[in-house]
Amino acid sequence: MSKLNKVICAFAIFAGLSGTAMAAVITQSAGPVNYDSWSGWHNDKLMGLLLTPNTTHIDSLSGSSTTYDQGWGGNDFYGNRLYVTLMDNGQSLWSDFFAGGARGATFQNYSVSNVKLASLNDVLASINWSSAPAVEMEVRSSTIGYPGWALHSRGATLKMTSEVPEPASLAIIGMGLLGLTAARRKTATK
Repeated sequence: MSKLNKVICAFAIFAGLSGTAMAAVITQSAGPVNYDSWSGWHNDKLMGLLLTPNTTHIDSLSGSSTTYDQGWGGNDFYGNRLYVTLMDNGQSLWSDFFAGGARGATFQNYSVSNVKLASLNDVLASINWSSAPAVEMEVRSSTIGYPGWALHSRGATLKMTSEVPEPASLAIIGMGLLGLTAARRKTATK
């Protein structure tokens, strides 16, 4: 076995034994976006981040918005709101409260909790990437449509860090395994 093949095989074996695949870490952000809904029930998309095919894990999800209701109707912080959702071809697979719209402008930070992040990654693991889905993390509105209700957002932002298997690392591991196979065949024929 050549010295290069030995190095590649050692790397492939180390990568396999370490239990961690090489992954590219991707950080994306969207915004700032402004949104206004004066009346009616709305489920509008404010912004979105398209996930790279074969995304295996989301490490962090955060954002912020100054969100408020300046209408003269009721006052419901959790009902008249923005939410963040993982969408697959228009279907919501997971969602979380992003910012509430009560009376008076309030700046609100969003950061997904560890419990919600674990459930998000469980859902992400169930996606069939071979079917070429359009998977996107979106911030959407959920407005209350009664007369006098309104929902406004100023400077909404979204930031996501995710992991995707790195094709170059997979190729190196594959080359190492091919080199190991060739070395075994060469040894077996002697």
